[in-house]
Amino acid sequence: MVILNSSLKTQASRQEESASETLGRDEPQVVILADDLTGACDSAAAFLGQRRRVRVCLQDDYDAGLSDADVCSFSTNSRNQSSALAAHHVGSLAGNLRQRLPAAIFFKKIDSAGRGHFAEEMEAARLAVGADLTVCAPAFPEVGRCVLNGTLHVWDARGGEAGIRLPELFPDEMREKIALIPGGTDRDVEDAVKQARNKGRHVLLCDANSAADLQRIVRVLHRSSQRVLWAGSAGIGFELARILKPGISDATSTPARKRGKTLILCGSPHPLTRTQMERLTCADKDEQDDRRIAQVRCGESSEDNLRKIFGDAEPVGSLVLTGGDTAAMVLRAFDAESIEVAGQMSPGIPWGIVRGGIADGCIVITKSGGFGDEHVLVNALHFCRGVTA
Repeated sequence: MVILNSSLKTQASRQEESASETLGRDEPQVVILADDLTGACDSAAAFLGQRRRVRVCLQDDYDAGLSDADVCSFSTNSRNQSSALAAHHVGSLAGNLRQRLPAAIFFKKIDSAGRGHFAEEMEAARLAVGADLTVCAPAFPEVGRCVLNGTLHVWDARGGEAGIRLPELFPDEMREKIALIPGGTDRDVEDAVKQARNKGRHVLLCDANSAADLQRIVRVLHRSSQRVLWAGSAGIGFELARILKPGISDATSTPARKRGKTLILCGSPHPLTRTQMERLTCADKDEQDDRRIAQVRCGESSEDNLRKIFGDAEPVGSLVLTGGDTAAMVLRAFDAESIEVAGQMSPGIPWGIVRGGIADGCIVITKSGGFGDEHVLVNALHFCRGVTA
């Protein structure tokens, strides 16, 4: 049974005390698991602030990436794999990290538009980290994605709306473990959680129509006496970050970065991305010397070809990468080791500094294919010009 009592130690405070004894001064307090690289980056950006150093690890040998970071984010690149293989990869990574970082808070990033195998991956992560509860809140109200009565509503930049019934995305054998947690007051949420646990349900699928709703979920659930796996988009990540202690790293200095052209690499087939590329092509025709645009296709663009694109564009000071698979493919070809997350260009679109490889020191902006308005790539170009000026 979940004990929800403000007089008890919170889960966060208990884990902080444990962390002070178990973790070294240079090890992260939060671990993020995402199914693609854009998700790993945008959820990581939610934890910036309060002297936290936030890093996205890009290589399989991740142990070095854990040092001197407060938050570490990982992508299993499992969005397009089979559900069984995706669950295996998530469970393996989560289990290894749990053994390495027993006091860390684990956050399973799930797509705010309901894509991927998020149900199977959440359960694999929960089992691997030994969590009793999964708090699932995919809403991201700031970018038009809300959950009402268990239905995820997605409003796009063109005013269209899609409704996704979230329980139907779970395998049949998992549905009896789901409890819908409605909005309301703190007491309403507490009562719903107690009822769910009394029925033996460990996946709490939470409604949220606003940032205040997400704040309430975190405020109530972090008081749980049981271990929680947090699962959601950057929306609840922002609220979870509010309850964490300040960073243990010196993240106050401005990271060194290169100067040069902006290289824009687009591989997403999403219709909105095509419109964004058209707007970019038409913009600033008299100022095209400081940018290079290339369309790449996963599985068709070789690493040698990607490195040639980079070399031909030199000097390159910034990268704009559209699509999670594209971003992973490009940074792998460039032998990048990590991204030091520095901020957000706009909600859900983070930027950071590449560490390692031929693009070391470059600004990088990562964007999901179906994310942003029609002018987001134009805005990204202007942003890069300003940051590298």
